[in-house]
Amino acid sequence: MPLLPRTGLPIPAALEAVALNRTTPLRRLAEAPTAVIQIGGSRFTELADIPVPNTRTLLRPADHHRVALVPTNNDAAVNVRIGGQGVGPAQGVRLFASSSMRVTSRAEIYAISEGATVTLSMTEEAI
Repeated sequence: MPLLPRTGLPIPAALEAVALNRTTPLRRLAEAPTAVIQIGGSRFTELADIPVPNTRTLLRPADHHRVALVPTNNDAAVNVRIGGQGVGPAQGVRLFASSSMRVTSRAEIYAISEGATVTLSMTEEAI
């Protein structure tokens, strides 16, 4: 028979079942449950190329399953800024020409070109 934690008095099985809104008492686990921690994503998705002009462009909407977004600047000369809604020609993280970065955000991700329109290719990692 289970005992009350603070007093050590026994709890009748019928009272325990009523208190838990169950018809049969809960059985005790032989050992404590094991915590499972998932590291990294379970799938990668190659996304369509996106042209990014010198106006703010939504790359990806908010997604609570996203682990990371990896944009690649395919232009050989023009840089791009990556960030949230406040991204601008002089705000945000600079993605240099012909380079990639890993963006670990579940929020909306925007981009803006620092010059002419460039094309970004992207891969998304999600759980």
